[in-house]
Amino acid sequence: MSTDLTIDVARRQVVGVVRGRLTAADLQAGFLAMIAHPDYQPGMSALLDLTDGHLSEALTLEDLHAHAELIAAHESRRGRDSRSAFVAPDDLDYGMLRSFEAIAGDLPMKVAVFRTRAEAVNWLSGDGQT
Repeated sequence: MSTDLTIDVARRQVVGVVRGRLTAADLQAGFLAMIAHPDYQPGMSALLDLTDGHLSEALTLEDLHAHAELIAAHESRRGRDSRSAFVAPDDLDYGMLRSFEAIAGDLPMKVAVFRTRAEAVNWLSGDGQT
């Protein structure tokens, strides 16, 4: 698995593009790498695009709960009132990430899952609903 991470300071946005299978460890390592990046600023929006990748079959709901707990533990670095969008064209990935959307409902950020990158970008810009 590989993830290309781009931080656009002017747009206050982080974009991760996944290639291959994304495991729970990859998800957590990617989050920690994002908030540790020198260009990262609390409150930036984030987009994780799985168009060329997939969630690992081994990823569980417990893993998604653990990821939400990791985000909550780093709330001051992640920032409040931020937005995170996932692009998941695959039905299984979409369903799992919709579960994460529900799990993340208690976090001080908004999380949404989309089938296309255009929808996700629209929502992150504040033009979309939710």
